[in-house]
Amino acid sequence: MNWNKRKQNWRRLVSMLALVCTLGISGALTSSIANAASFSAGERAQILAPIALYPDSLLSHILIASTYPLEVVQACRLQLAHPNWSVEQLMASPKALEWDPSVVALLAFPTVLDKLSSDLEWTQRLGDAFLDDEVQVMASIQSLRQQAYEADSFDDMAHMKVTRVQQQIIIEPVNPQIVYVPYYSTRVVYGHWHWAHYPPVYWRPHPHYYWGHHGHWRWNAGVSIHFNYFFTAFHWGHHSHHLVVTHHHRSHHYKHHRKIAVSKGAQRWQHKPHHRRGVGYKSRSVATRYGMHSKAHRAYGGKTAHRSVSVTQSTRSSSKAMASSGNRATASQPQARVHRVKPPKKPYGGKSHQMVRSQPSKAVNAKASQKKSYAATSTRQTKASRSQVHRQHQGKNRAQSHGKKHSQSARSKASAPKRSQRQVRP
Repeated sequence: MNWNKRKQNWRRLVSMLALVCTLGISGALTSSIANAASFSAGERAQILAPIALYPDSLLSHILIASTYPLEVVQACRLQLAHPNWSVEQLMASPKALEWDPSVVALLAFPTVLDKLSSDLEWTQRLGDAFLDDEVQVMASIQSLRQQAYEADSFDDMAHMKVTRVQQQIIIEPVNPQIVYVPYYSTRVVYGHWHWAHYPPVYWRPHPHYYWGHHGHWRWNAGVSIHFNYFFTAFHWGHHSHHLVVTHHHRSHHYKHHRKIAVSKGAQRWQHKPHHRRGVGYKSRSVATRYGMHSKAHRAYGGKTAHRSVSVTQSTRSSSKAMASSGNRATASQPQARVHRVKPPKKPYGGKSHQMVRSQPSKAVNAKASQKKSYAATSTRQTKASRSQVHRQHQGKNRAQSHGKKHSQSARSKASAPKRSQRQVRP
C-alpha cells in the first residue's frame, strides 16, 4: 500500500512539473511575439531622424497626420489639381472639411505634404510607431535632439530657437506667427549614430530650399500662420510624454504649448480610426488594437468581410500626370489592394448544412423561358400532327368499311330473284 501511494505522489509531482514548464514556455513565446510586433529603439530613431528637429508645432501635426495616410494622399492630390488656389480656398473645399484638422493644417506646407505622400511606406511606419507607443516615440525625439545638441548642430540655426526645460529640448520659431520648415542631412547633424543596424532615413534636399548663412541647415520660405494651426502641443513631462489637443476652431493666433495644454477643452490626443478610411495597420500590435474593433472595420469591412487596404505608390504618379496635363478636376480615388477574409462557417442561423443558391440573372431567366415556350410549341405541334394523322387513318378505314358494305348489299340484291320472275303455285 505504501509503495502504491508513493507511485501516485511521484506521478502527481511529475505532472505538475510538466504543467509548470509548458506554462513558462508559452509565456515566453507570447512575450517574444509581443516584443517582435512592437518597434525597437533603433527602428524608432531610424524613422524619426528626418523630422525630429522640426519645430514642435509642425512636428505634432505631422505625427497625427501620419496615422491617416489616405487623407494625406488626398490632400496632396487636391494641391496638385488646383495649383493656383490659395491656402484658404484649399482648406474651404468640401473634401478638406471631411479630413482630420491636422491634415488640413498641412495644406499650408506643400513640401511636407509632398514628402509624406511620396514616401507612403515611411509615413505608414511613422504612424504605426506613434500608435504603438506614443510615449516611446516622444522619448526617441528627445534622444535624437540630445544627440544633435551634443554634436553642436543647433549653433547655426537661423529661424529657430532651442530651449531646455526640465532636461527636455523644445524647438520653436523665432517669430511664432511664421513657421520655417528646415532641411538637414541626417548623416551629419546627429554626429555619431548610435544604431549601426538601423541607419537614419535620408531625404534629398528639395529644390526650393536655400542654404542658410552657416553649416548644415537649409530653409524653405516661411509660412505665415493665419489659419487654424495652434491647437496641438507636446506635454514634455519629467516622467511621461504625450500629445495634447484642443478645439481647432479659432486657433490661428499663437499660443504657448503650456497654454494649449491647460486651456479649456484640452485633452490627450486620441486616434480616430474612421479617418483611416479603410487603410490597414501594418504593425501587428496596432492592428489588434484598432483594426478589428474600430469603427472603420464596421464601416468598411462589414460583418462578412474584413478589408485591409494598403495605398500604393501609383496614386502619386497618376496625380502628377493629371496636374501636368492641366486638368482641374478632382483626382479619382487611389487604387487599393483589397484582401478579403472568408465569411464565418455558420452565417445563417447556425446551420452549416444549408446551401445558398445564387439567383440566376435576367438573361438566364429569359433564355430558360424561351426554351420552355419552344418546347411547349413543339409538343403542341407534334400532338396536333399526330391527331391529324389519326383522323385521316380513321377516315380511310371508315370509307373502306362503307365500300365493303355497299358492295356486299349490291351483290345480295343481284343474287335475289325478282317478284315478277317468281313462280306462282298452281
